Amino acid sequence: MKHLYHSTCTERPGIGRRSAGFELPLVALAFALLGAMGPFRQTAQAQDIHFSQIHASPTFLNPAMTGLFSGDYRVGANFRQQWRSATANYRTLACSADGRVMDIGETGMLSLGMNLFADRAGDLDFTTSSAMFTVGAARRLNERGDHLISVAIQGGILHQYVDYSKLAVFDIEPVMLQGNGSAAQADVSVGLAWTKRLGEKHRIYAGGALFHIAEPDLAMVGQVSGYRESLARRGVFHGGGSFTLNDRWTAMPSFIYLEQSPHRENTLGTFMEYRYAGQERRAQPEDGSIYFGAWFRWFYRPDISSGSDAVILAARWDKNRVSYGFSYDINISSLTRASRGFGGPELSIIYIGEGRRDQSRTRKHKVDCPKF
Repeated sequence: MKHLYHSTCTERPGIGRRSAGFELPLVALAFALLGAMGPFRQTAQAQDIHFSQIHASPTFLNPAMTGLFSGDYRVGANFRQQWRSATANYRTLACSADGRVMDIGETGMLSLGMNLFADRAGDLDFTTSSAMFTVGAARRLNERGDHLISVAIQGGILHQYVDYSKLAVFDIEPVMLQGNGSAAQADVSVGLAWTKRLGEKHRIYAGGALFHIAEPDLAMVGQVSGYRESLARRGVFHGGGSFTLNDRWTAMPSFIYLEQSPHRENTLGTFMEYRYAGQERRAQPEDGSIYFGAWFRWFYRPDISSGSDAVILAARWDKNRVSYGFSYDINISSLTRASRGFGGPELSIIYIGEGRRDQSRTRKHKVDCPKF
């Protein structure tokens, strides 16, 4: 990331021409994504996990969020622990890095990103890990640069592993003889995002993504039994906005809809941002901000039932280009009796950096990015 070109998103974007050559492939990919999100196979069994901190893991939520931030490069990390009070706990660690690398014509930019992910669960240390690489392109839809669209394609390797040696049994289980406890497959996903400024103080955004397009087979015993366990396609639709209430306060509502195989999940809530400064002056962009928020998550599965899942409480502190986040899931589902209401804590940290100053002075302002 040391040689990223500067194509900074700013609050006061420059003015330039549109590039017709860039528009055609961008729009074609956008329609391809929307068309692909229609049908979902209902027979696959494997499912994904995800983070509760919507704003702290944007590129895991949607590949098209790659490069959409005010700066030159962004690095972040997330850690989550869940169900420690009920069973062998789940531990999830993710790291990401993304940034803009070049301009496209007069109105667009090309971005690259990388996501690393590892999750370990249960007594057998069932582990899922992935390494994904993203190529994204964004362009502005008006001369001010505050109305833009972004598309991205993501590809990499998914790997799953289970330690059969930790099985506590009297006799050797057949599964231990059939498989090697490990499976790896290539994986491809796509994303689309859109954002628009409303006046001078407000902004809205929306996006969609389709993960695991080819439904990779992650069965660990398929070599003998012919069994196939596909990782089901996951569709994501999300949106939100930032609405400035005054010099200090901003409301940042957001929602997520997820669908994977028969499982459907909705999350809805908001952050409230408070920009603090000295007592004798108004808050400035270089000052810090603190956030407090809450989200409600519920689920729906047509063949079983629907109901409440969790209340998510979150806090965040922004200072000197670093964001520190903490959230906690309070379980309110039917598993409350086993979990005693305890869900999972989640930690996050994000750093947004600037490139060399000489590049900053020579590069044009291309798009006005949203704040998450």
